[in-house]
Amino acid sequence: SGTMFTASHSQKSNVDDNIHNSSYCFDTNDYLGKAADAKSQAKQAVKERDFDKAWRLFHEQKEYYVKHANRIGFSARDALSLDSTVHEDLANILRVGGKHHDAFFNILYWVIASRHRPIKRHEQKLKAYFNRCKFKNTTIEDVCDYIAGCGNTIVNPIKIREQVERWRACE
Repeated sequence: SGTMFTASHSQKSNVDDNIHNSSYCFDTNDYLGKAADAKSQAKQAVKERDFDKAWRLFHEQKEYYVKHANRIGFSARDALSLDSTVHEDLANILRVGGKHHDAFFNILYWVIASRHRPIKRHEQKLKAYFNRCKFKNTTIEDVCDYIAGCGNTIVNPIKIREQVERWRACE
């Protein structure tokens, strides 16, 4: 019984050592884990109203997503879809700062990049952020037509930004 305990304790120790050693590899190559950590820290910074720190950390999250997508071999569409998820949080920071057009761009990018996997929150956020812009000559239907016009092409954030600027220039 004493020998059995020692043997099982010894095996447990080897397992623990292996877990510890493999977690080192896991930590250095786990971009999704690092992205999750950056997001968690960014959300805490938002709660503390340290928006500059949150902005930096959300961009760190985006960098880890890019590294993960490259490592796994994501398609461009899937990589941009993953990247765009951070833009919901970036939009929130911009909204709090009263930068409604910039916030709307981030939401629009997120919605378009994820249009192959729509969720109810896309429509809700799109309308809310659109309304904050108080466009006089652009309707939510115009925005929905623009999204539909993107079809299955790869999302281009520069073109989306330009479109938001065109809508803004019509005011």
